[in-house]
Amino acid sequence: MGSSTGVRAVAAAAAVLLLAAGCESGGSRPPEGASAPPAAASAPSASAPDPAPSPEPVPYGRTLAGLVDPVGRALERAAAARSTGALDGRLDDARRAASDAARGLDAAVPPADAVQPHRDLAAALDRLAGDIDAVRSGMGAGRYCTASAALAGLGASAGLRALPGPLRRLADAGYRTSYRPPRTGPVRDRRRATGSYVRSGSRTGRGSLTIENGGGRDAVVSLARGGRTVHSVYVRRGSTFKVRGVRDGTYTVYFTSGRDWDGSARRFTRDCGFSRFDDTMRFTTVTTATQIRWTTWRLTLQPVAGGNARTTGLDARSFPAP
Repeated sequence: MGSSTGVRAVAAAAAVLLLAAGCESGGSRPPEGASAPPAAASAPSASAPDPAPSPEPVPYGRTLAGLVDPVGRALERAAAARSTGALDGRLDDARRAASDAARGLDAAVPPADAVQPHRDLAAALDRLAGDIDAVRSGMGAGRYCTASAALAGLGASAGLRALPGPLRRLADAGYRTSYRPPRTGPVRDRRRATGSYVRSGSRTGRGSLTIENGGGRDAVVSLARGGRTVHSVYVRRGSTFKVRGVRDGTYTVYFTSGRDWDGSARRFTRDCGFSRFDDTMRFTTVTTATQIRWTTWRLTLQPVAGGNARTTGLDARSFPAP
């Protein structure tokens, strides 16, 4: 009997626990004999979204190529320019690409086996941007007078020449780009012999013109009539030459000086200048019963004490072709 009493006590305790559970859920005790209402469905709880995965770091090789390849493409476009006008805009594009690449490399973290060439490459690109600016300024100042001369100057610049070394070391470490050095051509210093005629018109007259080039650059002196060049002759610096057989008439004298004479373009490619003598030269021949008299002139291409010839500087567009 003691055993049965123990069982009833446990059952009663269980009932009390069930009633307590019903009260906690907010329900009321149903009348005796009535069925309990169904329990209300609980609202689903909102769970926090999974955190977005961290972006994978861009591999160093892709970063390197993404910065350097645009520089190579911009330089290739510049190397294809055939006029200083076209070249100027393309060089500006290349300067921006080099500057952007240098800044991008400064912000990138290279792998352990690429640290030093990475730094050298960033320094070379920064130097290249400055060198391109210098070439563009030289074009505006007359230091480079043709696209080919400006490209040759760029090819000789420290920044461009410094690029292949670190790029080669990075490629050896497995980090490659598509960069190829642009074909800029060599710096040249072509000259003609004193007395070489760039243009030779009829020289059947009696007049003569002696040209003394005491300046620091070679020159081409032209005699023009009616805006058209009749004679053009090359005179090296420190040399003198006499043009003979000038026919009677009034001539305007032009001269251009510089370095590296491009025969096909008929102009100096570097350090070029263009001038015109303000006074014209008149050549006449007078024949009498006893004599023939003709005009001779002497021209000096550097300032001299007591000189009476004034000159006016010109730009290339207003200078007649030699």
